[in-house]
Amino acid sequence: MVVVTLVDWITLIKSLFFLFLPPEMEAGLFFGQLHYQQLFYLYGAISLVLGVYLTYGGFKSRSH
Repeated sequence: MVVVTLVDWITLIKSLFFLFLPPEMEAGLFFGQLHYQQLFYLYGAISLVLGVYLTYGGFKSRSH
């Protein structure tokens, strides 16, 4: 599935990015530029919809 591959690559790149950032800069990016506190429910909804889609796709897939 293309969606799984894209999510995996995006997660890997984001994780490596946060791994090498200093903690102060990481917190500033997370809370400042991403507006995490204001958009908490939006980010949660995106994760929920993506999770439901991938779960549905995983159970619906046919064996080859």
